[in-house]
Amino acid sequence: MKKEEGLKSALADFKLFTKYLKRGQIDFDVKRLQIFLNMDPDTRVANTDAGSPGKETNYFGTLTYEAVVKFQEKYAKDVLTPWGLTTGTGYAAKTTIGKINELLKTPEIYFNQANSFQNFLELSTKQLNTGK
Repeated sequence: MKKEEGLKSALADFKLFTKYLKRGQIDFDVKRLQIFLNMDPDTRVANTDAGSPGKETNYFGTLTYEAVVKFQEKYAKDVLTPWGLTTGTGYAAKTTIGKINELLKTPEIYFNQANSFQNFLELSTKQLNTGK
């Protein structure tokens, strides 16, 4: 099996994002969002302490907001331009969640740019199972 086929197979069991997420919210999907954002150094929530890789939380605070803005601006063509925006809003809604899910569906593209999809799955699964 090719690497890409293995990644797509592993992704089949991974839950895509269905909720919109915003600052101040406490939700398990916020933790999943932080894990995703932390896979790319350009959108990392934090380098140390709460929100950093391995220390993601359920809280959508300022650091998550700022990381979402970075993500939105990195993928502005798909996330912001459809709304006529040029700067990120920090609100993970329709086009932001859509872009994240698109990247999760094409891990060979996103995770070759950021980090390994296998690491993402392992970290996500571990944290989802332990709640830590």
